Amino acid sequence: MRAVIDESRRPWRREKFVDAVPESTGEPGRDLGDGVATREALLDGLRRVPPRQRAVLVLRFLEGMDVASTAELLGCTEGTVKSQTARGLDALRGALGDALDDLRTAS
Repeated sequence: MRAVIDESRRPWRREKFVDAVPESTGEPGRDLGDGVATREALLDGLRRVPPRQRAVLVLRFLEGMDVASTAELLGCTEGTVKSQTARGLDALRGALGDALDDLRTAS
């Protein structure tokens, strides 16, 4: 019984096979407008975020690290990483302000 359940949970069973692979646009940040403008706006917003929060945001979202790895690298607790992430995202939203809306409407 367990073998059947385990087999049905395998990731490859959730994949769907198609005849043709969808084409990629090759444009990073396509959903938010021009990739270069999006990147510049994001970097400008990150410069306005306090250093500790900026470090957590970069590690978590740009480097793709999980909470535990980020906490270990920064020498703090996982709770600190979570709170700094939340505060950092709020600060980044405030720093970006209307720039994010402008990028979304430009596309």
